Amino acid sequence: MTSEKQTFPQAAQSLTEVLTSVSTNDKEVSAAINLFLDNLPGATTREVATAMQSLAGVFETAKEVNAINAIMLCGYLVEKGYGGKYFIGELERLTIKNLDIAEPLLKASVNVMETTDDEEEDPYEAVDKLREEVVVEHPEQIAADDWLEKIYPCLVSTYSSDLQLFNTGKSLLHDRVKPYSQVSTACSWLSTLFSVLFNEPVLVVELAQQKAFTGSISGIADNFQLQLLLMGIPELGDTIDAELTAVVNGTGPQDGEASVAGKWDMCNWPILSAAHKEKGESDSDHWIWSEGSPEDIEPLEGRRVILLKEPSYQRGLYVQRSFSTLPASINIEKWLSEEELNQWLEKMK
Repeated sequence: MTSEKQTFPQAAQSLTEVLTSVSTNDKEVSAAINLFLDNLPGATTREVATAMQSLAGVFETAKEVNAINAIMLCGYLVEKGYGGKYFIGELERLTIKNLDIAEPLLKASVNVMETTDDEEEDPYEAVDKLREEVVVEHPEQIAADDWLEKIYPCLVSTYSSDLQLFNTGKSLLHDRVKPYSQVSTACSWLSTLFSVLFNEPVLVVELAQQKAFTGSISGIADNFQLQLLLMGIPELGDTIDAELTAVVNGTGPQDGEASVAGKWDMCNWPILSAAHKEKGESDSDHWIWSEGSPEDIEPLEGRRVILLKEPSYQRGLYVQRSFSTLPASINIEKWLSEEELNQWLEKMK
């Protein structure tokens, strides 16, 4: 039967039947997925929601390869703009279940990483050896960890696209995944995502021009992205190309395939403090490192303070964003007067 002769609900039902059948082969699964996708443009939002609910029903009951196909297809639908609330509860339940099973392996891997001497053996090779031992004695732990590595992109896409789902996922999973970010790609990406701040109060000061504003930041995954967003604010000087700004704020493609020169050294406010000068510290002790996240920026009176200084050397910033479905923004509430700025600077000093 061709895609023209089927409605989307029929294609979705056919796909569910193929995924749940124990006798289907890869060719049949691929054909059913293609039929589903071919009919997607004509589907209503309600029909897609029903399809995602049906797919969620096979996350655990279908054989693993088909279940993974169902999960990743749901992630694809989220990236196409459909809501993930119709399947995320089931995926979270299975994620917690598999994290519990894999946890002894993850804990042992962290221990190996922390206790292996780099000069005697590469820590990552030591973890690989551990996995070779565990697969014999506890294959279920390896299987659970492998499952997490396969499905985490769907979790990331879903949480990135919906703040309410993000908050629920963070409360459920952040404390579970953070300890294992060094030894698990899935845990690393989820931990990075859950560190993102939303509606976080900030004070931004461009020191050379003596310009400053108060506002808030949301959805910024790292400080590379933060500087690029700041470079898109016209009041702070020459701005980056609008197309590149769209890459950074989430309204354009995820990768701009370009790099630009960084405009500032971004610094934490103690760089202006008397204590900093008295101790003779290096300015780099208070840099806001691009590889870090806004979560690392030091607050003052309830606001993360971002000081922008003339660059000590030129840095290239690659124009991209970490999470394709996560919009990022800087909301300017108020540009400060000279008096208001001086009051803040005195507090820092």
